[in-house]
Amino acid sequence: MTLANKTQRDILSKAREWIAEADEEFLTELIDTYLVDAPKQLAALRDALARGDQESCTRAAHTLKSSSAYLGAVDFADLAKSLELASRAGRMKEMEQEVRQLESDYRPIQEILENLRTTTFAELSSGSRNAG
Repeated sequence: MTLANKTQRDILSKAREWIAEADEEFLTELIDTYLVDAPKQLAALRDALARGDQESCTRAAHTLKSSSAYLGAVDFADLAKSLELASRAGRMKEMEQEVRQLESDYRPIQEILENLRTTTFAELSSGSRNAG
């Protein structure tokens, strides 16, 4: 299974949980918020790293970790956690490659979430449509 397929499976599984616990409208709000906020956090992380701002770097990585896990993007959240820990430990010079990887890994997540946003509750519940 490729990373993109695993990520899609994880996100769809979490989406089903959110619909069962709340409703489709709540899931749509979560997705919309994430799609607006995640690129801002990625930019903040990149900018903080370039400035050597450890506190802002840690905060952006933490926010990405939490919000990504909330939507089921587990591997992405794990990489963000790695960045958060590296930043907390003051190892910012070592983070540049991981930040580039995080930015690259965001693109398929964005596509999965944009497709999921147009998936109906019935499609998601039955698993009849792949978001991606």
